[in-house]
Amino acid sequence: MTNGEDNTLSILLGNGDGTFQSQKTYPTNAGPSYIVAADFNSDTILDLVVTESEYWSISILLGNGDGTFQKGYVVEAFRAPGFLVTRDFNNDGIPDLAVASYSDEPFDVQLGDDDGILHVLLGDGDGGFGRSYEYPTDNAPTSIVAGDFNNDTKWDLVITKIDDNIIDVFLGNGDGSFQRRGTYPVGDGAWFAATGDFNIDGKLDLVVVNGDENTISVLLGNGDGTFQNQIKYSTGDGPMSITVDDFNNDNKLDLAVTNSGIGTISVLLGNGNGTFQNQIIYLSGYQPASIVANDFNNDTKLDLAVSNADNTISILLGYGNGTFPNQTTYQTGNLPMSVIADDFNNDTKLDLAVANSVDNTISIILGNGNGTFQNQTKYPSGPAPIFIIAGDFNNDRKPDLAIANSDENSDNSSISILLGNGDGTFQNQTTYPTFGGSQCIATADFNNDSKLDLAVVNGDNNSFTVLFGNGDGTFHNQITYPTGYSSVYIIADDFNNDRKQDLAVVNIDEGTLDILLGNGDGTFQNQTIYSAGIQINSVTAGDFNNDTNVDLAVADQGGHVINVLLGHGDGTFPNYTSYSSGVNPYSILSADVNNDGKIDLTVTNADGGNTINILFGSGNGTFTSEIMYSTGLFPMSLTAGAFKDKTKLDLVVANAYDNDISFFFNSCP
Repeated sequence: MTNGEDNTLSILLGNGDGTFQSQKTYPTNAGPSYIVAADFNSDTILDLVVTESEYWSISILLGNGDGTFQKGYVVEAFRAPGFLVTRDFNNDGIPDLAVASYSDEPFDVQLGDDDGILHVLLGDGDGGFGRSYEYPTDNAPTSIVAGDFNNDTKWDLVITKIDDNIIDVFLGNGDGSFQRRGTYPVGDGAWFAATGDFNIDGKLDLVVVNGDENTISVLLGNGDGTFQNQIKYSTGDGPMSITVDDFNNDNKLDLAVTNSGIGTISVLLGNGNGTFQNQIIYLSGYQPASIVANDFNNDTKLDLAVSNADNTISILLGYGNGTFPNQTTYQTGNLPMSVIADDFNNDTKLDLAVANSVDNTISIILGNGNGTFQNQTKYPSGPAPIFIIAGDFNNDRKPDLAIANSDENSDNSSISILLGNGDGTFQNQTTYPTFGGSQCIATADFNNDSKLDLAVVNGDNNSFTVLFGNGDGTFHNQITYPTGYSSVYIIADDFNNDRKQDLAVVNIDEGTLDILLGNGDGTFQNQTIYSAGIQINSVTAGDFNNDTNVDLAVADQGGHVINVLLGHGDGTFPNYTSYSSGVNPYSILSADVNNDGKIDLTVTNADGGNTINILFGSGNGTFTSEIMYSTGLFPMSLTAGAFKDKTKLDLVVANAYDNDISFFFNSCP
């Protein structure tokens, strides 16, 4: 894919299971726009050609046969080259190019004042191009599609023109030259076109994306280079790109359209007679642009890959019946900030608890054990609950809840304890004051008395507080410890293998982690500070390299990365290793989501991202094959559990601005 902001192109090699290796980037000239692949130097290895709209050139990258590429020829003197296609236009067995370019200035005095040009470059077989043709197109061409529209076994071309709202047909002569046949009206903002035989009559048809009116136009071909009048179908907001294939295995061509304005994909199933069913909507990433169909996980079912403006790609694995997996959502309270899973009614089926920050409630959503859930039941909490955790605080073998209430008035900051009745209901809350801006809670037995204790981060005064459990659901003897600046998150684990619980505290503005080793009596040693990123939001623990030592991973919002710190087993951590995530990673979770016995990482990308990213663990402390799924607006928190199949972990995400939660059910074998 091309990366216009940093003038590179990215290659992601597939693993054959629907996942991909980390990208490898190659520099281009300014403004890389579109890319095609073919064997341009006759060595049986695929090469790449990319248009560079700001440098007025196209560049050839020659393939080495191992997934890497070397710099080839650069063809200059194009004015703002954009879309391109490759075919053998002169029937010499060598791939040629057709390139659309445009400019406010004339490209050539012989072409007059026309600001759109169709360039045809004939390949020379050694990675370069020889003879070329130029054809004026009157106005700015936005895309090109190739096909044999008059059934003479010669390649023809159709160009979309956004300013005229028409398509321009050029019939090929078989020697690399073309003759202009005619124009046809389409919708407003004709941006992209694709071709296929939609009515199964042996004649190529066209579909055109109309970006300014949120439709597509279907024009059935007559087989002589002419087309029937358009038929329009609705899409989502801002359609931009389209791909054609048979998604439901009925031997009829279907359509998939990217909707850039709302971050969705529209799938329209074909009826086989040139008409299409109403669209089915699937979420993608932010401002999806380009889309392609292929079988990425080798299950003989077509999948979709979408490039998004937030520097990500979305993979939608197809079921083979024309549908693609998408999240299922359930309503919560207002501004859900934290979600956890546990069995609250003792029926061996996982349930959910959600902290709703604006309406000061907790939602309990009981699971049915088949991936569906009952309607929520709400319980009052303290002011502005933003974090929730479960534990058996009164030793009755029924899960209870602890909630961090982060009121903007730090004097009202508190934690709430709701004791569970074991049937999915909870007793009225008991509150304990804290010391300003409660952000997060960790629970463990810090003093080895077999009673759960609490550690609460106080973001407003750069500290955390330990509350010791009495074993009956009440707490006593708060002890406060200093942290770094603007602490927001805390977890408990045994970092130095002494069977005593330690703590890790996230300091968001400093980009640091405080490690406090526990003494086993409820007290902690002085903090050791580790640099962990630029602006980190959360931390998770797990054994990422199978050495029996606890490791850490943080979501670095400032760097748009996940940073992994491998533990030495003595409570110390070396320098971190960074892995790319989506935009503004917020909450992070460690769990084996693909059932290979290795810990994986999942992160929510909140502000502007609206996705989750999964990085699959290799078992040696490294992570590969990032895959992304779209969520609702501003995903703040996530949890994992076997909600549908007890052998597979599913994911649940709290979408703060949608007031709901999204479910992602595991489809791994």
